[in-house]
Amino acid sequence: MHQVDMAFRDKPDGSILANLSNPVFALYQRRDPRTSEFAEMLIHRSELLPMQTCRKICGTFRRFFGMIMQRMRPADRERLLARVPGLNRYLARMIVEGVAVSETSSLAEQLKPIVENPRTDPEIVTLAGRFIRRELRVSGLNRWPELYTLIK
Repeated sequence: MHQVDMAFRDKPDGSILANLSNPVFALYQRRDPRTSEFAEMLIHRSELLPMQTCRKICGTFRRFFGMIMQRMRPADRERLLARVPGLNRYLARMIVEGVAVSETSSLAEQLKPIVENPRTDPEIVTLAGRFIRRELRVSGLNRWPELYTLIK
């Protein structure tokens, strides 16, 4: 993690930070528990960066972030989800998409507070709403009672 500290020192550049993906992927492949810590640290430190730099970082880590979140403990995922309202749309999107692809149980219940929070960026509300509708569609008729009455 020493490389992460160095990359975020002074005025970090998006290209330099994007280069962190290789050592972090090596940690991921070894199933190193520090990978989850890195994900949380990336969100925390990127919040303060200029929007363009943050966008570059999120573009680099977005898909990889979902893989990391698959191995995260549920409490760590929930902590990241709780931070979504108030984050810029790039960081928020990375978290929401990461949780959605990590096959989290009760995804709709976890995303609902994000959708309902007035501090959540409207783009993220729309994104989270799509994932909620997808889960409700595929989770059976007991979740969509109005569909059941239509097909009776």
